[in-house]
Amino acid sequence: MEIDPAEIGEWVRRARQRDPEAGEALVALLHPTISSVVHRCCPWREDVRDLVQDVFLKIFQNLDQLQASGLGIYVWARRIALTTCLNRRRWWRSRPELRWADLPEEQADLLAETSGPIAS
Repeated sequence: MEIDPAEIGEWVRRARQRDPEAGEALVALLHPTISSVVHRCCPWREDVRDLVQDVFLKIFQNLDQLQASGLGIYVWARRIALTTCLNRRRWWRSRPELRWADLPEEQADLLAETSGPIAS
């Protein structure tokens, strides 16, 4: 479904009232923009589709802030996507992934002795 730029405000109003057709239309309108931001910010580590879905969840949870912010819907949605990506990257950095192969041999042997067999 194509949305006329002059009617975006009406679609947002309907989406705030939980109109499924309006929600689908806004997703179709914003998906290319959101996907682009997510692919540029977080091209690795996590399924990008999951992160895009998280961004849309935040967008729909915060639709009431759109008009108050004074920003256009694209700018507002990009800001939410970027903030979500940056928060996710901070989360990843605070929980670094340590792979078995990254351990020195002595530590890997010690871990193998204490944790039991490794599932293949």
